[in-house]
Amino acid sequence: MDEFVLTLKTKDLTRVLKRLSKLERNVNTVELAFAKGILTLSLGGTSDDLDASGEWPRTISVTRKWLTALALHPLDEPITDLRVHDGRMWARGFNVECTILQESDKISPPKAHAKDRRALSGSLLARPKAKKP
Repeated sequence: MDEFVLTLKTKDLTRVLKRLSKLERNVNTVELAFAKGILTLSLGGTSDDLDASGEWPRTISVTRKWLTALALHPLDEPITDLRVHDGRMWARGFNVECTILQESDKISPPKAHAKDRRALSGSLLARPKAKKP
């Protein structure tokens, strides 16, 4: 397998991982897709974007273990390199098994972007109660 590396800001990655882990508690597969300088992380029906640079294959799939570990124990450095090599995805010394997905292997497309989902939940809470006749 070839080696691929993306470079991104650690604080942005940590923010996205924490947000996704709160919104999608029962999903076990994370997908990472990169295009035109944007890394999209998808978990269940929610996705979020962050700026990144480098080379990345189509879409990578990893277990939730990766998201949970990095959200709970953020990396200290200001810049993080995500590296795919020999069937594993690395973030500094932490690594998990990964799969490079073909278009036909992708899990269903995300239903809502994390920001849209927060706005939707807020609008549902702010909805006035209907008056009884």
